Amino acid sequence: MDNYSFKESFREAVQKADAISFDVTHFDPAHPKPGVTNYEFDYIRNDPSLLKKTTFKIDGQEVKWNGEKFVKP
Repeated sequence: MDNYSFKESFREAVQKADAISFDVTHFDPAHPKPGVTNYEFDYIRNDPSLLKKTTFKIDGQEVKWNGEKFVKP
């Protein structure tokens, strides 16, 4: 799958999803690793409706994005 197709599939999937869940245990926007990519994170972070229905987890515990970093609720 090429990059465009991947991004288009991702956009369609998150718009249709009732809920989104990402494990961000090892996610660092400056140094992306397998799992959540910078593109996916930025896409969700920049759309308030998507951010609202997204659950982020670090080591199995839910965290929230406060606009700067992940924090425990």
